[in-house]
Amino acid sequence: MEQQAQALKLIEIDRISLLPDCLLIDILSCLPTTKEAIKTCTLSKRWQHLWPQLPNLIFNNQLFSGLYSLVDKTITQSRQLNLNRFKLSIVAYDIRFESQVNELIHYAINRNVQQIDVALLTRTYCVSEHKLDQMLYVNPCLTHLSLRGCILNPTCSINWRNLKCLCIARAKVDEDLIKNILSGSPVLETLDLRSCYGYKRLDITSKSVKNLVFAAYGNLYCEHALGSWELIIKINAPYILSLTIGGWLMLSNLLLLNVSTLVKAELNYIKDGNFVEEEEMLKGMILKLRHVNKLKLGNSCLHVLSRLKAKGFTIPSSMKSPDMTSPLL
Repeated sequence: MEQQAQALKLIEIDRISLLPDCLLIDILSCLPTTKEAIKTCTLSKRWQHLWPQLPNLIFNNQLFSGLYSLVDKTITQSRQLNLNRFKLSIVAYDIRFESQVNELIHYAINRNVQQIDVALLTRTYCVSEHKLDQMLYVNPCLTHLSLRGCILNPTCSINWRNLKCLCIARAKVDEDLIKNILSGSPVLETLDLRSCYGYKRLDITSKSVKNLVFAAYGNLYCEHALGSWELIIKINAPYILSLTIGGWLMLSNLLLLNVSTLVKAELNYIKDGNFVEEEEMLKGMILKLRHVNKLKLGNSCLHVLSRLKAKGFTIPSSMKSPDMTSPLL
């Protein structure tokens, strides 16, 4: 009787373990990283077979030297045929790990992964070092792709026919690459470029792209980017509905060409240079955005606007007064 009572007490304490596998796997999927999910196998035998069934593999903010064995163990024991998400974030990335990283990406692609998030941070945050394997560029299963600190150099036509959201950060992106991306991503809705460089014009003529994020331009640590202060970047995006311009802009001027369908815009950037350049750039943008329903300005842009107003500039009557936005992107 006493043993029975103890057993019943244990059951009452560990009611979570009585849940069906599908619910327990959903719970484990909410943990921040796969490493934390693996730790749950120490709770009881009931939990030991659960983590290999996770549909998300997340390895976040770790040194690769201590990460690869964990990842290798995970993919060896994983019984999940298809993956929803694969995230790999490495601190102090070294080019020596290129083949291993590509091996991990291969694994995710072979599991028909829908979302890939790769962030490879070098010690200096300088030029991207990791050259992506060509296999990534022909992947019709992807719906979301985020690449930070990677070299994009496809030697074939890109095939991302189901991709809806693309974020590229800290990478060289030229106009031919952008054209290849757009032609190979027929349902792309959001294009997010952060701290990229290498182009002078953004022609976003795809009718599917509705959201454009232009967050920072240039790379202060790269010699070939030092001349970017003289650049004039032009954005031609006749079908987008939302535009965000933020971060530190290492350029002379940013011109908006055709943005006639815009509904909302956010200007939350910092541009170094003389006051005249800052004022002319913001003035030109505001005039181009006179038709938008909602305009938000960050602190830096608000300061420039106050100088413009002191010189007699007035907000177009067709435009609502700009709202103040959140801190810089």
